[in-house]
Amino acid sequence: MKLVLGVFLTIMLTVLSKNVMSQSLVSNDSIDVFWYEYMNSRREKIQAEDIVTSYKEDFFRLWLNEVVVEVWCDKNKLGGRLIHWVEEYVPYEEEATDRYFVIKDDLDSLACASILSVMNKYEIRQMPSSQYIKNWKNGLDGIEYIIEDKVNWKYKFKNYWTPSAQKDVHEAEVLEEFIDELVLVINEKERSNYFHMSIPFKSWMNGGATITSKIMTYGDIMRMKQERNRYRKQKKLQLPVK
Repeated sequence: MKLVLGVFLTIMLTVLSKNVMSQSLVSNDSIDVFWYEYMNSRREKIQAEDIVTSYKEDFFRLWLNEVVVEVWCDKNKLGGRLIHWVEEYVPYEEEATDRYFVIKDDLDSLACASILSVMNKYEIRQMPSSQYIKNWKNGLDGIEYIIEDKVNWKYKFKNYWTPSAQKDVHEAEVLEEFIDELVLVINEKERSNYFHMSIPFKSWMNGGATITSKIMTYGDIMRMKQERNRYRKQKKLQLPVK
């Protein structure tokens, strides 16, 4: 009886904690539960900080495909980071490796201040999530931009499907201009080129439907296939026995 009661209480506490979490995220300009859970899983894969539980009182994160832009204020001190990432893609006849390649670059206070300046210029923090913007349409193909934002401990999660596909939506134009300027501020073109040269995979994805592959010789392709097989074997050996 005690065991049954203990299990029941555990289940109830889990359900209640999830409900409280959902309610704490809901506001009149924020939260899409599907995208929140999806991106939270990805955040764990690339080992990015959980903004909700972070000790930093002000924290902004923008997901731009393969690069994540972060800037925060902790005890009146600015900090920031760029996280470039890709997930390995393997041929359909192979078992997935579930491997991610991630490079994190810390930003100095000057770069962080520049990012905040662009954010303030376009009033990005005041923009509601797309589901609260009139005439903003969603689709199956395209780009999904995600903004996580915490100000004075209040967290918001906002998503925007393909701003360039929106018609006569002022906020979409503003978001596009913001992203274009931000990419210049963080020198993303040069950083992205360096990152691509460092990727150890033959093929990869970064959240969308696009698959990118390196041009390689047959010998290199076979060598990388052997390396993937070795990785899978090592991974299985490390799993706990059930």
